[in-house]
Amino acid sequence: MKTFREFLEEAYLIEGGQPTFSSRAELEKHYGGSVPKGMVANNATSAENPKWRLVKAENRKAQETRRKERLASITGTQTPEEQRRTAKKRALARQRGQELHHQTELERSAKEFKGLSPEQIDAKKKADAKKGKYHGDDRRNLTLANPSGTSTDSPGFHHSRYHAFERRNRGKLRDIENAISPSRAFTTLVNKERKQNKS
Repeated sequence: MKTFREFLEEAYLIEGGQPTFSSRAELEKHYGGSVPKGMVANNATSAENPKWRLVKAENRKAQETRRKERLASITGTQTPEEQRRTAKKRALARQRGQELHHQTELERSAKEFKGLSPEQIDAKKKADAKKGKYHGDDRRNLTLANPSGTSTDSPGFHHSRYHAFERRNRGKLRDIENAISPSRAFTTLVNKERKQNKS
């Protein structure tokens, strides 16, 4: 049975009148110190401009399931050795309290593979690999990144900033990638932006 408050909150969400907050702490404070039952806290934007909101746990679970299915289709069949290396990188990320970032975004890979047969996808992956571009859970496509909520004073890449930077510079990254790998393209633009900010 839902409490009256939970009923009102769910109705509010269904009607699209969901409030947003600048931090998870503010969201939890608004809802009496914790996330309501059956809901999860979600930052709908970036670390630089956070908008925390409630999302139904069942919807989040379904979204995560779809993401895993899409990731599996993009990654394709890995050899036992490839699986071992990917697992090793995931274990290293967990050990360091970090996340893994896909250098070539899953959304972008999905668009590039759309309409291709499995054989054509394999051929494209091999051609891209020669240029230093990888897809899905290929270990060479995975970069260790600090979780989105990590202080920006911490060294290393920050996951949400990584994505925000990619979105802002998608055209430039695409142009540079014709000559160098996505990882090098990203690093090149980051360094260029840092120099501009210092001057």
